[in-house]
Amino acid sequence: MMTTQVRSRKAIVSGRDLRRPEAFEYLRWTLGLLLATAAVLKAIQFVQAPPFERLGPAFLVLGPAWMALWLASGVFRRWLWTCALVLFSGLGAVAGHTAFRGEASCGCFGALQISPWVTLGLDGIAIMALLLTRPKGNTSADGQGRRAILTAGVGVLLTVPLAVFMLRQPPVGLSAAGQAAASNQPDTPPGPNQLLADLGYVPAKSTHPIHFILANGAARPMAIVKIEKECNCVQFPTTLPAVPPHGTLPVEATFAAPDLHAPYTKHVVLFTDNPQMPTIVLQVQARIGLPFHSVPETLDLGVVAPGAPVDVPITLVNEGDQAVQLLFSISSLPEATVATPRVRLAQGDKVQLRLQGRVPTAASAAPQHFTVRFQTDSPEQTVVEIPGQYMLRSVKP
Repeated sequence: MMTTQVRSRKAIVSGRDLRRPEAFEYLRWTLGLLLATAAVLKAIQFVQAPPFERLGPAFLVLGPAWMALWLASGVFRRWLWTCALVLFSGLGAVAGHTAFRGEASCGCFGALQISPWVTLGLDGIAIMALLLTRPKGNTSADGQGRRAILTAGVGVLLTVPLAVFMLRQPPVGLSAAGQAAASNQPDTPPGPNQLLADLGYVPAKSTHPIHFILANGAARPMAIVKIEKECNCVQFPTTLPAVPPHGTLPVEATFAAPDLHAPYTKHVVLFTDNPQMPTIVLQVQARIGLPFHSVPETLDLGVVAPGAPVDVPITLVNEGDQAVQLLFSISSLPEATVATPRVRLAQGDKVQLRLQGRVPTAASAAPQHFTVRFQTDSPEQTVVEIPGQYMLRSVKP
């Protein structure tokens, strides 16, 4: 009788010990499929970049791919569980940082726009599931060594062609448009295939209509075959009619400013059937939550002699809807200051100031940089920072 009870207890204990490894078996397949999907979507996105820019992103594809393969093999389960927990904790930290910055997507699934809050939730669920299903030992099968060798071999066989494909595949999709958009900075006039919509100051979490006009100088209609955008902050039509020959097509869009305070630039890329203009880049830029605007935006003193006098006009404009008071100013030029009156600027008001003093006498001949900062009582923009530069003229003895 005693023997039967002991065996029954051993059977119960053995059954309890088998529960967590069995749950981990289901979990590793689920997480492996999730990581494999993310790796494939990232590979599709990164192939759109020029080949010389794909080396770094290639590791963001191969890392999840290797982890997915390891999860599928199930070898060395304790190390597998630990590495999976570290990986999803890191992914959760990245998703959380992106979510709190107000971005529309963290890029974890390539060009597929998924809210970082959703990704953060998935990472949190994965972490909790891993903590609840920690395996108590490595794989008990006798062929674990052979499975590890087979997994490593499959990983190499998958890595080599994937790396060659990503590094040598000709640019597609956003590649040409991305290169064109890189030269379309705020201080660069848009090119013939680039349209710029500068919204200036916009409050955070506000929406603004945008009007684009597409022009076609060809003798045949120009079809828009594909539309791609960087984020969901630009609400754009999913399809557009063809632009008539020697005509124009008005396009209406909407910009939804995220919850942040910073300069912001995003692009919408239109792919056409016109070989003379295969892509049209629509650039949207704004100063989100930054009501103050300075003229000029950069203080360029040019080439000056050591100790030369400085007298540069500065105009500050309040484009916000609330009155803001200037408190004081600080210049990193040790012998130059800005006399700042304690004035309150209503919406649209401006104040004329001057940076006056001298440039340093002891400095290298390399370009020198400085900043002028204005402190305000604005809840949106407490500091207005204006960068500046100059170069000292060499003085012969």
